[in-house]
Amino acid sequence: MLSRTLLLSTFFATLSACQPPPQAPTELGELSLYLFANFDDPNPLVMQAGVVNMLAFLEEFEASADLGMDSSPADRAWQLPVLEAQHWGGAEHWSGHQPLDQLPVAVAARSAFSGLQHAELVGLADQTPIESASSARYDRSFLSAFGPWINGEEAALRTSNSIDRDNLLLTLTYTSLKDYRWVDLPEGGGQAAVARSWITQQYINEPGAGTDGEDSLDFFSNMEITIPSGSGTLRYNALWGAVKLVPAIDDTILINTVRNGLQEGYENTESYLEAS
Repeated sequence: MLSRTLLLSTFFATLSACQPPPQAPTELGELSLYLFANFDDPNPLVMQAGVVNMLAFLEEFEASADLGMDSSPADRAWQLPVLEAQHWGGAEHWSGHQPLDQLPVAVAARSAFSGLQHAELVGLADQTPIESASSARYDRSFLSAFGPWINGEEAALRTSNSIDRDNLLLTLTYTSLKDYRWVDLPEGGGQAAVARSWITQQYINEPGAGTDGEDSLDFFSNMEITIPSGSGTLRYNALWGAVKLVPAIDDTILINTVRNGLQEGYENTESYLEAS
């Protein structure tokens, strides 16, 4: 006779197998939050559901708009809902920030290069060639091995990044954690690469305790996806940031600066791959 423990195990395994696949949002803002929050979910179908919906959204958008690198980024950019604590998904942030201070921006683009070509760039110790000009320095160290991840032997990769940010708005050094994972697409659709980054503390523009007269980076997170599509890939980068500037800068200027920085990163990545 089967033991009670074995019977229960068999029952729950059967129940799990009969459950419908996870449901992910289809609206872009909620979908972006879903993908950030569920990045580390051990059930691969949870992230797969989100990436499938993101691919569907981008391809439907592209049917009536131009996602090419040379098109205006303003025509393929969106403002998103803020990233609150319930969306952090284990990515711990500085608790002193106010979510409503965030200015979330997302930009999409079509790349001529494959997902594997983009993934290989994750292994660069110096990321500045594929970043915007505001990254005066971008040094990457690996908290887990890159080789097993790029070869598909490990689902996730963990990195730590020391960055000097230098532009007209903000000059500071900060450390950002950034994780990558593969997400299998159904029906032999290949693999998407998803990345999630965040900072765990407030960073001050000048050395000191952070007085009211000092600029600061209070919140930073981003979520990037590179999905196989046609002969190339569709790329999506969502960024949630909160800065305090003295004197204050109009929100429109800040949003445009972030949007243009994301676009510049896309362009520099494309140029780097073209030259490789």
